Amino acid sequence: MVIRPLSPFALTTEQFYLLQYFESSITPQCVLPGSENLYCKVLLRMCIAAEPGPVLHSILAVSANQLRLLGRNEYRIATWRSYSKALAGLSYKVQQCFDHGAEVCSEGWEDVLAASILLCFFEISFACSDTWLAHARCARTILQAVGSVRGMSVEKQELCKLAYSYFASHDVFARTASTLHYEPWRIIECPAYNASPINTLVGCSEELLGLISQTSDLADEKEGIEGAEEVSLASVGYRKTDFTGSADFARRRTAIERRLHSLSQIPLSGPNTDDIALIVETKRLAALIYLYGRFDCLLPHQAPIPHITRKLLSLLAHIESSTTVLLWPLFIVGTFGIQPEGDEDRKLVLKRLTAMQRVRQLAHVKKARRVIEAVWKARDLRAARDSRSWDLLREREGKISLT
Repeated sequence: MVIRPLSPFALTTEQFYLLQYFESSITPQCVLPGSENLYCKVLLRMCIAAEPGPVLHSILAVSANQLRLLGRNEYRIATWRSYSKALAGLSYKVQQCFDHGAEVCSEGWEDVLAASILLCFFEISFACSDTWLAHARCARTILQAVGSVRGMSVEKQELCKLAYSYFASHDVFARTASTLHYEPWRIIECPAYNASPINTLVGCSEELLGLISQTSDLADEKEGIEGAEEVSLASVGYRKTDFTGSADFARRRTAIERRLHSLSQIPLSGPNTDDIALIVETKRLAALIYLYGRFDCLLPHQAPIPHITRKLLSLLAHIESSTTVLLWPLFIVGTFGIQPEGDEDRKLVLKRLTAMQRVRQLAHVKKARRVIEAVWKARDLRAARDSRSWDLLREREGKISLT
């Protein structure tokens, strides 16, 4: 079969406008300001370089849905028309890829991977229900079947880099908001995935993502042991009050803390370097708050959380960008760091969330805001005032995307 590049002359006026809108208005809000835009560099290039298929229709669905969210109801039909064509095309490509059992065919997996990213993007912006996990699982299967990126063309390496960065970061941050998670993605060391000291899609280094993931792993492991000990003690008539822990837990927790304190994330020189430096630092500070609140079970008024919270909020006050890469630090400081008496701090967090909503009206931003406000309301009640932050968060709202 000969693949014919998509000709701009084959597009309708509406389709051409939606492609331009994806490039100029949507994707710049999803990366660090002024940085390399892999969504355009990889996905849009794939779309233009091939015949119409699931990648094209996924991009059209993303753009039409974004316009619909902003009140352009004339794009409602285009949203669902493109979405249904994208799903049908993806289903066909998946069947092609796995016709021969578990091994991916020599061609076609690239379209599946790219469309999975875009449809996940669509699901999160539309309603942020747990349906986005299906596309994450599909992408994981493809990446596992493809195996090593070594020997691939540069274009395929860039696609794998984008897919891994996109889905791994979604899982790492989502695990900080809910206990509802599937097998976590692991941050891997591979030159193809670490071409820059700062991941422009996420707004921090790959190492910081790894440290956040390790914190969640360690906390999950600790909670599992706590639960088993409580069941064991209850069976003989005793009630457990404190986690006894082990020297290994203490060693691993201290290693994460020390690395978070010493971690230096220096963006490459260029435009918006100052803003990027502030954004990546908010992520590091949020990771510290998460460690103290999630693993150590410290409350917002217990040291050192108040000091770190003040530093993080002061940085947010000086960042002009409304990019969604700021959503995670806003969520963490809002739920783990702000005290019930911090009305001005709450106003700052709400102001930044409102700025994000004003630009794009994304469902996952609205969902994160609902959770933050629910935690604040719970803390305002005397009965929940001393409740652990994680206890107020767990099991809420399903799997939230914070990327």
